[in-house]
Amino acid sequence: MARARAALSSIGLSLSLSLVLGLGAPQRARAAGEDAVEDTGPRSSRPAPKMSGEALLTFIGQADAHVVVVPAGPPTPALLETGDSIIARLRAGGRLRAVLDGQRLGDLSEASDAEILARVDRRGGAMTIDRVLIVRVAGYGADQVVYADSYTRGGERYAGFVLHAGETLAPHVDPAASLEARREVFEPATRQAAANDVVAGANDLSDAERSYLEQALYMPRDLVLRGIYRDPLANEETVALFDNPALVEASKRREKTRRGLTLTGLFLGYPTVVISAVMIGLSMTGEFGKGFLYANLGTLSVGTLVCVGGAIGWGMQPVLGEPELRAEVERHNHNLRSELDLPANIDAQLASEEGGPLARRPGWSSSLAPLLDAEGRAAGGVVSWSVRF
Repeated sequence: MARARAALSSIGLSLSLSLVLGLGAPQRARAAGEDAVEDTGPRSSRPAPKMSGEALLTFIGQADAHVVVVPAGPPTPALLETGDSIIARLRAGGRLRAVLDGQRLGDLSEASDAEILARVDRRGGAMTIDRVLIVRVAGYGADQVVYADSYTRGGERYAGFVLHAGETLAPHVDPAASLEARREVFEPATRQAAANDVVAGANDLSDAERSYLEQALYMPRDLVLRGIYRDPLANEETVALFDNPALVEASKRREKTRRGLTLTGLFLGYPTVVISAVMIGLSMTGEFGKGFLYANLGTLSVGTLVCVGGAIGWGMQPVLGEPELRAEVERHNHNLRSELDLPANIDAQLASEEGGPLARRPGWSSSLAPLLDAEGRAAGGVVSWSVRF
């Protein structure tokens, strides 16, 4: 794993808007690629990733196989174009029995690998499926990253790679490959890589590294993020990940107190204040006597105190402050590295040249991609706008 890197080298908050332009009756169509792209945000001069059919075949690991290539994630033109490109290159090699796409699997914009594999197994029926290649695309424009995992139909991970824009995909290294696979799959790809000064295995991502990327915690600011896709975690979710029962219990008590005070102030304190104020206003007419006025003044005082308690609950801080939370995040990652037998500098090894998986690149972009029907004719187009910050 000389140059394998994290999949989301340029992940940030993103807002996207897509407009589909149809040229006729609805037809089964998909994006054929981006015809034009204008990006006013920060750009890189690096070209798109380069993937040969020979190198891709090594991540399948065998010839004469049935393969399903599944582009997963939001169906952006870049993802669809990458998926189509991988399918075309695998088919062009002529050494696989069948290369299928994942269109029958439904919406995969938020599906995990496990969910995708379950759909393949359920909808594949009696069909022979030797490998499932799940492809994801992260980043923007010339900062694009292709991330892929190859699985057996049973869900066992065979191999994976991370490929940044401008890189040439290096063939996978499989010491356990059969003699037939070495002769038909790995040796041709290795010779081609050597001719292009590409080191075999340079983009490989081991199971341990994959597990680390899935489970590691990151804290770019005051928010804890988890895994490859940088899912934000609530404070109680973060604390639950730490191997500290006392801390977990203290966090639960704090959260229970916070919610109790806040809800009491909201649903008991504020209504009491409003009703008491109305009653005091009515008592000013002189129709109810002073006893009624004093009783409502007392109720107003109690309601006010309950409201203050609700405000205190709303403003209660978590058990762990930011410095302590950062220390616990680092302790979690340290224990994870030890468990997976990974070096202490694994984060640096998996980081991108642009600042690592947490790099944020503000900017906006627009793109236009044609939609083609099953016969290759133009059926419409997709205009996409993205704002990232």
